[in-house]
Amino acid sequence: MLEPSPAYRGASLPRIGPGRRLPLQTYAAGYDPADPRPRIAVLLSGLGMSEQDSEEAIRTLPPAVSFAFSPYALRPDRLLEAARARGHEALLSIPMEPQNYPLNDAGSYALLTSLSQGNNALRLEWALSRIAGYVGATGGLGRLHGERFADAREQMGAVLEELASRGLLYVDPRPGARPFAGDGLPPQRSVDLMIDAPPVRTEIEAKLAQLEQLARDRGNALGLADTPLPVTTERIAAWAATLSQRGFVLTPVSALIAAPPHADPQSGETSTPR
Repeated sequence: MLEPSPAYRGASLPRIGPGRRLPLQTYAAGYDPADPRPRIAVLLSGLGMSEQDSEEAIRTLPPAVSFAFSPYALRPDRLLEAARARGHEALLSIPMEPQNYPLNDAGSYALLTSLSQGNNALRLEWALSRIAGYVGATGGLGRLHGERFADAREQMGAVLEELASRGLLYVDPRPGARPFAGDGLPPQRSVDLMIDAPPVRTEIEAKLAQLEQLARDRGNALGLADTPLPVTTERIAAWAATLSQRGFVLTPVSALIAAPPHADPQSGETSTPR
């Protein structure tokens, strides 16, 4: 499921494996597709920037919570291994030009509207090579959501095509954003609301209640928390502990983003994500 990076020596990139096996299937966390209860998924971003906060999130949160790792994390492998051991699903955060750039700066490898497609492709390759074993990517990098780059449809379209060619899904961190349409694009989903904006206990609790209402009305809902601050981790953990009692099921992000079934050329059978 990996291939050498052409641009960065010693680095590896995700790829579609034998039998058209997709990383978004191989690394997806398990769930029960027959469960009739409304589904709620939570994506926690910013993993790896604070090792202490990241370790606490991995230790405290239930396995169905998915994590988005920063490509700027200094030692992501150990955290990723710990998250996998606990059953968490991983995504990669792609740094993209946010609103109010350059006052808001997504780092030295951020994809920018002012760069050529070739230069952005190199930066994307760098980001994709930073960790391994993830189901997809998101444009959410902590509190930056890559709005300006995502609005450049040609440049963003090239990013989505690259993700699709590698068998990855994409989560748009902009609440309610319409997914890109067209052939050759990955399974996509935008988040429904921000859980920790602002990261205050009462506000987080109110957003989690809103997430339940959305799931009740629509059948499923996806919430994004920007950073694993202690108050955010503690409130999500407490909320999740009683979620099933209120008639909901917590699922990994991939459970809300359907991938098309594919045929195994040897057996002729079709398979779907776990």
